[in-house]
Amino acid sequence: MGTVEHRGRNRQKMNMQERRSIALGAARSQLRHIGVSIDRSISFDDVLFVLDDLHRAEPDLIASQWYANASDNQITLLRRDWNRQFASTRRTARNRSI
Repeated sequence: MGTVEHRGRNRQKMNMQERRSIALGAARSQLRHIGVSIDRSISFDDVLFVLDDLHRAEPDLIASQWYANASDNQITLLRRDWNRQFASTRRTARNRSI
């Protein structure tokens, strides 16, 4: 029998952007689960606190693993992603007033 190449495995690996997106979604989900409305009043420190709690409670989750291994740059990008989710709301409101 011939050798089997495992190219599919490399294609299935998630990049850091995908993992960061999962971490952001997990933080949003956890915040909603505890009854917090997702809006601009939620500080980014609260997001990190939720991810830290999640990492301690369920370290095998993709979001937890991302958080545990995130570089300063990845945290900066997560902050940017967190703030971006509110940008469209402001733009939409501004466009309505025009």
